[in-house]
Amino acid sequence: MPPEIATLTTDALRAASEIKVGGDPDAVLRGHVLSPRYAAAMAKHFALMRELHRVGLQSRIRYCRPAVTVRHDQFCQTGNVAHLAVTAMVRYDMEPIPPAAGTPPYTAGQEEHVFRFERRDGGPWVIASHHEIDLAEMHQEEVVTRLRNPCGSAR
Repeated sequence: MPPEIATLTTDALRAASEIKVGGDPDAVLRGHVLSPRYAAAMAKHFALMRELHRVGLQSRIRYCRPAVTVRHDQFCQTGNVAHLAVTAMVRYDMEPIPPAAGTPPYTAGQEEHVFRFERRDGGPWVIASHHEIDLAEMHQEEVVTRLRNPCGSAR
């Protein structure tokens, strides 16, 4: 896998976690020089992270200090198109917003993402599409198998 694709994927997922912490996608993306290469494809996911930030605040919980670890599960490339399935372990420390108390010290979870990349005219790779495998899809064996194997091979 080209290192550029690994870097792009990790940067996009870290930006998403920072949006969940701060709630402002524009501010977060300004701090990520690679964001023009993934912002459009990640817009739906970034909106979800902004909503999770809002819901946390409503529940008097502040997400802070995110940590993201990405495992590259399956990669394939044909010419100027590539696909990558990843598993991301995401952890957020949590703080109560007074007067709330008793917030757990952290929350963590595993996410599965499928990316499609394109490279035009020998330029840099960009994320052309992104999909996070959701709980409903995980309960449909044929669907989740297809999503986890974007290159068409069963592992």
